[in-house]
Amino acid sequence: MYTIIGKGFGLYGYLPAIIMNDSNLILSDEYKSYVQKRGDIKKYINFIQWTKSIKEAIYLSKYIILAIPPKEQFKFLLENEKLISNKTMFLEKPIASSPEESSILLKFLEEKKIKFYVNYSFIYLDWFKTLYNKINSLNSNFYVKINWEFKAHFIKTNVVNWKSNFQLGGGIIRFYGIHLIAVLSALNYENYKVVNIQNNTQTIIFKIINPNKPEIEILINIDSNIEKFTINMFEKNLKNKSTLVDINDPFEKQNNEKLPQFDRRVQNIRDYLMEKNNSIQNLTFNKKVVKLWDEIEKAFL
Repeated sequence: MYTIIGKGFGLYGYLPAIIMNDSNLILSDEYKSYVQKRGDIKKYINFIQWTKSIKEAIYLSKYIILAIPPKEQFKFLLENEKLISNKTMFLEKPIASSPEESSILLKFLEEKKIKFYVNYSFIYLDWFKTLYNKINSLNSNFYVKINWEFKAHFIKTNVVNWKSNFQLGGGIIRFYGIHLIAVLSALNYENYKVVNIQNNTQTIIFKIINPNKPEIEILINIDSNIEKFTINMFEKNLKNKSTLVDINDPFEKQNNEKLPQFDRRVQNIRDYLMEKNNSIQNLTFNKKVVKLWDEIEKAFL
């Protein structure tokens, strides 16, 4: 049995993914009106078991999905140790609003032996599996460029919320860049050096250098008039370019059926929930993510 804490993506993203995965879902009554108002998910209302409170929904569930902002997530976990001690937690990224708070949270989860997963969506995508196999076949004589360009929703709509606020866990690195930080961590980039090339609120460019692996340069532009996600590989002399990925949206599922009536990430969530025991998703990996996140932010100071 699953339950979801949080509205927004928690309901229009996770709710249909859970139902389509033929899993059971229980929700607090306070979410019923939200579900009824959304055309994409209201058809599932009779598939949901309803209960009078979030606390009761947690008590009756095995799997708890937190879809709340990082500061709220941090506070919820630390304040509800007894309630969640025997549950499996599904957390959103970033797990807290800063690397420092994330380290505190990981230590808490480890000490209390609370099982958890983090929704780093990219590591469940087809292109990541291709990249993982390719990177591990190359040495330091190769150079990889990852470019991710799009216009962030808060810029498009001119809406100010936590996703645009660095201090609250938003912004170009903490909300968007964390996806690619997780990818680098999953590629086992250790003993690395981070080099800052460009850094402002709309665009960052940095390199990560490992003596035994290809050098990787990452560009993220969240105020672009085009949508593009590319991964190109070169020999160190920048000759013999080969394109590994060239798509508009990194969340695209190349090999799965499209679900046009839902948010584009619903299929990713289905995979994440089904593949939660992916060998990458462990405590060591999550510590690597936070460590690299911290190093990248320090490089930009």
